[in-house]
Amino acid sequence: MLPKKEDNIYPYTKKNVKALLNHCFSIPFGDIDWIFDLKNLEINQLEYIAKQVMLHESFFKKNLGEYGRTVNNFMTYGIDALLHESDTWEGSKSRKRITKEFRDLISNNI
Repeated sequence: MLPKKEDNIYPYTKKNVKALLNHCFSIPFGDIDWIFDLKNLEINQLEYIAKQVMLHESFFKKNLGEYGRTVNNFMTYGIDALLHESDTWEGSKSRKRITKEFRDLISNNI
């Protein structure tokens, strides 16, 4: 699913992460500092996740209230769905349901 780390050509820096998120999203960022500190992703992998989230923005708009529509929130769902096992997902029952539905949506489109 995710691109290979060895295929990455850009360093994972705050500047590159901001540029990527600015390119993909035109919604409020919210608190994205945690994204800068991710050590288990390369920038090409983060780009893949951001593009999947962006491509399915209507899914999130349908499932989230107005205040939940931030890059911070969307990327949390995307990273959980594409990177983490379901037994490690945190949050409410509703959050876990949305994450699972997003994972299923992406899996069905591959």
